[in-house]
Amino acid sequence: MTSFRTVLLACGLISVSAGHAMAQDSTATSSTISMTSGSATASSHWNCVVEPYLLVPYMTGTSGVHGLTSDVDANAGDILGALDFGAMLYFEAQSPRWAFSLDGTYMDLGAGGTTRLGDVDVDLKQSGVMVTGYARVKPWAEGTVGFQFNSIKGSLKGSGSLGVDLSTDQSWTDPYLGVRLAMPHSDKWQFGFFGAVGGFGVGSDFAWQAFPQVGYRFNPLFELSGGFRTLYMDYQNGSGNDEFTYKLTTYGPQVGGKFHF
Repeated sequence: MTSFRTVLLACGLISVSAGHAMAQDSTATSSTISMTSGSATASSHWNCVVEPYLLVPYMTGTSGVHGLTSDVDANAGDILGALDFGAMLYFEAQSPRWAFSLDGTYMDLGAGGTTRLGDVDVDLKQSGVMVTGYARVKPWAEGTVGFQFNSIKGSLKGSGSLGVDLSTDQSWTDPYLGVRLAMPHSDKWQFGFFGAVGGFGVGSDFAWQAFPQVGYRFNPLFELSGGFRTLYMDYQNGSGNDEFTYKLTTYGPQVGGKFHF
């Protein structure tokens, strides 16, 4: 029998977006840092970075659907235990002065179990795509402008005393303004920070994210990167029985493999 705690978590995740990711968050989800290497800044041509990555998520906050809200305090084991499928991929094209990136996340979460009040089945599919442009203002700093599209489709079905059949289908876009910093580094080590604020009432009332990161360049092709990513969204839509609420912070370690071309 699936634990009732997992079932409750999945119910709360009906209003969640991870990478963001995770699956925020979609929720992810977010802008992965891809720091421009010394070879890229010394060159006049465009370089590309492709990075599959994994965020190990923790989530805290409040979520709600159809006017029913609940507190969410989920650890990585809770979330990954409900994961049926997930994918996270980052792409960036860089020149000495300009860059743009695409950061995509997708998660399929599901949980079910038997409670004292009946059987419960929950299904959640969420995706997010963030498009970001970068302009170099200093050798170690870039200004950024981005837009993140979030999509959540979820259902909650219960039998017995929990004879419910609820669903939600939400999508919104958040603009972001931010900065990306690259600290002095050797040919092997890369250090950087990405931070942004957004929403501004266009999609979310307010959103922000922060991501310090370190990378080690094994060779011209491959770099191993890791950091600690934090994302927050305050989004609300509708009222009464049609109200949808997402006020969650997603955070946790992230690791990825960057392929430079």
